[in-house]
Amino acid sequence: MKTKINTYKTKLKGLISSPLDFPSKQQRLLIHNLHSFPAKYPPELPRIFINTLTDPGDIILDPMVGSGTTLVEACLNSRIGVGYDIDPLSILILRTKLSDVNINRVVELGLNILARIFNQTEVQKQIIFKDFYENWDEDTIIFINYWFPPEVQIELALLITEINKIDEEPLRNLLTVIFSSLIITKSGGVTYALDLAHTRPHKAKYILANNLRNKQEAPANIEKFKTKYLRRPLIEFERKLQYLMANSTNTGFSQKQFSIKQGYAQKMDLNDNSIDLIITSPPYASEAIDYM
Repeated sequence: MKTKINTYKTKLKGLISSPLDFPSKQQRLLIHNLHSFPAKYPPELPRIFINTLTDPGDIILDPMVGSGTTLVEACLNSRIGVGYDIDPLSILILRTKLSDVNINRVVELGLNILARIFNQTEVQKQIIFKDFYENWDEDTIIFINYWFPPEVQIELALLITEINKIDEEPLRNLLTVIFSSLIITKSGGVTYALDLAHTRPHKAKYILANNLRNKQEAPANIEKFKTKYLRRPLIEFERKLQYLMANSTNTGFSQKQFSIKQGYAQKMDLNDNSIDLIITSPPYASEAIDYM
């Protein structure tokens, strides 16, 4: 045992001393880029530690799993992934990434949803939105009106209403994650917010948009970080479906390969000596990001 520990110490020291420099534009599986998330690290980082410090079948833990890069790499490299996170969105994203979903079926359902929405009359759309709107409390209404223009609110309400009608949970979850990715994004997106994936949101000072009211033309000398090109949810949803079809591979894993739970890192229900390696990207201590 002592010899084995010393061997791994040597390997770990070698890894930490290496450049660990990964090309930022390297082609990566769509599974890693399904949804923006704060403090994501490149998949090559956990991969090299997993493959160097563990063997196939070993158990890899990420106690603050975030978007699940560690667990995805553990499963892709024949290890068992165990992950915890307090954020329900994190759990939804990761379950979607690891589930065995028929991508063609998801895209078909998504395009059918868009077709139904485009075929609805304006009166039908307003009735659906009114029903959706009545479920919000006053604070939520203030929040929604601050970050979303009326046209965007309607399209998002129509989309999520249709998505929620899907009976098959794995298919519904993937379309829900795609829906969420329209809002939480590094750039672009359908809100007035700038760079939701990295920091506390800041509202753009100038909104550039097509087919949306309240459009402002930004002065020629305005800083780019104050300007936002606002996109239509229905168009963005279709674009993401087409991208999913063109770039995805069905990489679903057996339930025996991973365990995902919503919970605190300080209170994990794990037995002693049950984990072979822990890899995580912890939240920033400076509170630079509003974590859950």
